[in-house]
Amino acid sequence: MILIIDGYNLLHAGNIFQKKLTKETLINMTIRYKSIKKHIVFLVFDGGGSFYSQEIQKNGITILFSGYGQTADDAIINLVKMKKNAPEKVLISTDRALAEKAHNYNIISIDSEIFYSILEQSICTKNPIDKQFKKTHENIIRFTSDSNAEIDQLMQEGMIPKKDVREPVFSSLKSQHKTMSHEEKKIAEILKKL
Repeated sequence: MILIIDGYNLLHAGNIFQKKLTKETLINMTIRYKSIKKHIVFLVFDGGGSFYSQEIQKNGITILFSGYGQTADDAIINLVKMKKNAPEKVLISTDRALAEKAHNYNIISIDSEIFYSILEQSICTKNPIDKQFKKTHENIIRFTSDSNAEIDQLMQEGMIPKKDVREPVFSSLKSQHKTMSHEEKKIAEILKKL
């Protein structure tokens, strides 16, 4: 699957969930996600150090800066056109106009906020430490008798099994219609693969 990600759009979505998410942190999260999921990832940002667009390969992902001569949206549409014959392509953006343009090339768009949740969940649940502990909640140990409300809260949260963030989207698609449209089925299939 090819993911074309509207970088600053996803960064903004990430800042809704996590304060002061930096571009570098988002790039590192995306690299980690790519190493787990093995998708082809293009992370597109506005600007860069040149008038022309620049591509940087970093740990398996392609970071594309649009340059001063075009917007990230223009660079994304150019990328969509170049990849139009690739089998599975997904645009990650909350920008409706961009999603409509991508739809003209039969590309499904996923909302940045939904994808950020999936990204965060994927990189957190695929932590190498998780493989060592089958039942994480049984291995949480407190090493101090001091009372600290923040630590107590974190320990309690660590004992609660995490829900799949995609489930509300699936439920929403199913509840709107008894049977899903072809487009909704495609979205559901893509969400399962993300």
